Amino acid sequence: MEELAGNAMVRVISDLLRAQSLSQTKEGLEKLRSAFTTLNELAQAPGFAQYLEIVFRYVLQISDMPQEQLGQMVSQTIKHDVEDVIMTTYEKLRQEGELIGLQKGRMEGRVEGRMEGAGRVLLRQLAKRFPEGANHLLPLLQELTPEQQDELSEMILDATSLEEIHAWLKSIRGN
Repeated sequence: MEELAGNAMVRVISDLLRAQSLSQTKEGLEKLRSAFTTLNELAQAPGFAQYLEIVFRYVLQISDMPQEQLGQMVSQTIKHDVEDVIMTTYEKLRQEGELIGLQKGRMEGRVEGRMEGAGRVLLRQLAKRFPEGANHLLPLLQELTPEQQDELSEMILDATSLEEIHAWLKSIRGN
């Protein structure tokens, strides 16, 4: 049984590699379909769920195929007596994808929030140091990287005029 499983996995891997090289062409999709059809030979092998998960993960990483389309292709090619394994694996990967997306969104939100907060602090520092109208610099402050924000915070302490700050802000923009 192990030798048969090994041979089937070699064919699956071969089809997956060919599918990757053919990208989203009709031939590439056929090779992908062929890989899933070959997985049928492994349905009774120990560790079938792991084989299926590995193939799912690989396909999702190498292709632009949406999970729903992948799920459809699998349900059309894999034997129906292993549908429970397919759905469990598919649901697990879908939930992992949602979790990763949620974590990424949170991290991006934190970074964006920190940048906005730093921009507000810089604007308050500028308004206190140069009360004659630092508000017009807000659009330029919002474009700064964290490193540039740090540099500006020191520059505010050393600058002799608001024009000096404005010139620096314009210079880093490339204007």
